[in-house]
Amino acid sequence: MNFLQIDRQFLLALKDLQWQDICFAVTHKLIHPLGAVDFAVKVIELNAVYSEAELELASKTEHDSIEDIIRTLDKICTTHKLPPETSDRCLFLALFWLYLNQDKFQDPLAIIESIYADFDYPESIKHLVRYMPSEDGRIIDFKREWTCFLDSSPYRSLFALKLS
Repeated sequence: MNFLQIDRQFLLALKDLQWQDICFAVTHKLIHPLGAVDFAVKVIELNAVYSEAELELASKTEHDSIEDIIRTLDKICTTHKLPPETSDRCLFLALFWLYLNQDKFQDPLAIIESIYADFDYPESIKHLVRYMPSEDGRIIDFKREWTCFLDSSPYRSLFALKLS
């Protein structure tokens, strides 16, 4: 998923981002590994208690190798098991970020189709994919469906996000 990288400022603005989300997003190339460094800095700034690995990651810079950053992130990821909803949370974040940035893409609906494939064809968004037939044979307004999906997602409130 190299074509879609959620920007680091967007990540830092999220209310309920967790290490599991960061680990999943870096592993699936939704965010650049430096986004994990930014998150580690935020964790340290907001918490009195943090791990040695979080401190080590927070000290990384763009001058460190990506491999070194990922190795340090892996230390954190091994202590934070991925619950089943992590994929759904990151799917929502990818679709929400794309929605907010759709003007930067020539064909954002094609990006949704790629996200659909990258997330192993989740049933929850098949109605947003142009090549999937509608269940009732009607013509689908995909952008309206996309907005409705985001508005009705339980993850919207977790991250305190609003459609603009």
